Amino acid sequence: MERAINLNSLVTMVNQLNTAISTTEEIRKTNDSQIITLLMDGTIHRFECTFDICWKLIQRWLKENRSREEAENPRSRKDLFRMAARCSLIRDPLAWFEYGEARNLTSHTYNMEQADITYNLALRFAGDAAFLLKKLEEAND
Repeated sequence: MERAINLNSLVTMVNQLNTAISTTEEIRKTNDSQIITLLMDGTIHRFECTFDICWKLIQRWLKENRSREEAENPRSRKDLFRMAARCSLIRDPLAWFEYGEARNLTSHTYNMEQADITYNLALRFAGDAAFLLKKLEEAND
């Protein structure tokens, strides 16, 4: 039987990310560039936090539910995402590689072009984070 892990932080962040996205998308219709920029920044921040919680929970789940040798095998986040895909926790590790790269870029370099790219990735990521949450909840049952 798989060991349950606490998913409260991921539930909270997935909900907050979805709220940020829906609010930003609604405000984007108004063309108020200052408010849109602020909301996009907030959404990007929630994307970063949610992404960090996701990969850490994947790592924790693997340590709790796979053999010691297998759980210690991932040497990088890319290895971790490949393993998560093999365990059916995520659908596409390549998408998660892209999310990780965007997360790293936004935390080190900020410009509007990168913000637009990361914001659009956050829109895609929200669905993938919700999928991961669903799979982890199923594993906890």
